[in-house]
Amino acid sequence: MLNLASLNNLPLVLVWLVPGFIIMYVRSQFLSGRIPPQSEMLLPNLTISFIYIALVYPFADFILQRSQHTSIDVLIWFALIFGVPVVFGLLLGWTSKRILDKPGNWLRTVRHRIGLVTIHPIRTAWDWKFINMSEQRVIITLKDGTYFGGYCNHNSFMSSDPSERDIYIHCIYDIDNHGKWCLRPGTSMLISAGEVSRIEFLPELPEEGNQ
Repeated sequence: MLNLASLNNLPLVLVWLVPGFIIMYVRSQFLSGRIPPQSEMLLPNLTISFIYIALVYPFADFILQRSQHTSIDVLIWFALIFGVPVVFGLLLGWTSKRILDKPGNWLRTVRHRIGLVTIHPIRTAWDWKFINMSEQRVIITLKDGTYFGGYCNHNSFMSSDPSERDIYIHCIYDIDNHGKWCLRPGTSMLISAGEVSRIEFLPELPEEGNQ
């Protein structure tokens, strides 16, 4: 069995594991900011590394055969193992977040028309909604039946940790029986994980300091 901790196998680890790990790590920052445990990611990392090496090897071999400077060779290998995978991860993350799952996108349309069903790159509806949400008004209902309005903007925060789904709302509103929103001046709220029963997302934004 291959001993990954052995220094003799370090070149194999660098070539076959590191590029895939870097690509998947950078990609995850666009989706949920986390990656699964490495025990689950060994095979995907290897697969991504195989694909990556198959794509870049012809270019690397062409350059290395014509290079006569050892220092340049080291820089090339460093770029191939560490630098270029970062670029690949950025492209995959941007594609997953901005292209494949954007409504009306031609890639998504083609995928559906040919009947190609793929696993969604974002694992939960929570992450999918809050990753793509900008400014929006929400109604939050707690498990004890309490409800109130909130205004989510760039100063709000929704956790991407599946074990700690806490929420920080920057602006809080009271909602009376007639549906009128009244701002609590200077009030924000941190809601701990497990307290939220339901979140309603409303299309329009509340007027500043009023409804």
